[in-house]
Amino acid sequence: MKNFGRLLVIMSAVATIMIFCGCQKTRQDAAIVIIGGADGPTSIWVSALGLLGGGTLEYEDIGFFNVREISDDAAALEISGMCTSSALAVKSVRVKRKRDSLAVYFKTSLCVKENDSGAFHYEISIPADVNRVVLGTRKKEIWSRADGALSAP
Repeated sequence: MKNFGRLLVIMSAVATIMIFCGCQKTRQDAAIVIIGGADGPTSIWVSALGLLGGGTLEYEDIGFFNVREISDDAAALEISGMCTSSALAVKSVRVKRKRDSLAVYFKTSLCVKENDSGAFHYEISIPADVNRVVLGTRKKEIWSRADGALSAP
């Protein structure tokens, strides 16, 4: 019974989307893309109402953002900040390497537990042959190693 209210909201969202999208396949595909991707039927409809709100945190959506080297040889970075959307919590971090760069992705989802928080504090190891670190899907550069001089925004 606890999730019955959510089920009603989801069903209402599905009905609303179907009314506006009609029955044409191309309109439905367009609606799915606009709503937020094909992560599954439930997440699409919940995202349509803005209830899930999850995704990848971008630089523009972070308050009190800080990047700090935590070793003399730039072997690790400390990245901290706070998601500016009060309804979202930072759930995990994923680091992906591409050539001489590291991309850092902070995954968010709706705050549902008592200890959920938008604040984050992570340490990222930097291999010696990595020259820059970018944040999010927009690839905002947050750290670089240039001619022995280290810089962070």
